[in-house]
Amino acid sequence: MPGCLEFQGPLNTGGYGQLAIKQNDGSWKMCMAHRLAWAMHNGADPTGMQVMHTCDNRKCVNPDHLRLGTALENNRDMFAKGRGDSWGNKSTGWDLSRREPGGTRVKRGSRKQA
Repeated sequence: MPGCLEFQGPLNTGGYGQLAIKQNDGSWKMCMAHRLAWAMHNGADPTGMQVMHTCDNRKCVNPDHLRLGTALENNRDMFAKGRGDSWGNKSTGWDLSRREPGGTRVKRGSRKQA
C-alpha cells in the first residue's frame, strides 16, 4: 500500500482535515477532507455511510486508504485496534470508572484516587 497523503489544511478538534466548500446557493459548508477525497475519487457522495481510514491516520486523504463502512463497522474497527472503549467511544484519556469526590472525572495516569 502506498503511503499516506496528509491533508495540509486546518484540522477539526478530532484531528481530521476540514475545509469549507462553497455551495451553489453561495453558502459555505464545512466538509471533512477524507470524505471529500473519497467522493472525488469514486464519483459518489457517501451520504449515510462513514468513510473509514484503513491506515488509521486521520489526516490521510489517500483514496487507496479510504473505504466505506457503517457506523457499526467503524466502531468495531476502532475497538479492535484499541482506539475505543467497550461502548465504541473514542479513547479520550479520561478514566470513566474513577471520579473525585463530587463526581469529577479523573484523567488517566492521575495520582489522585477517588
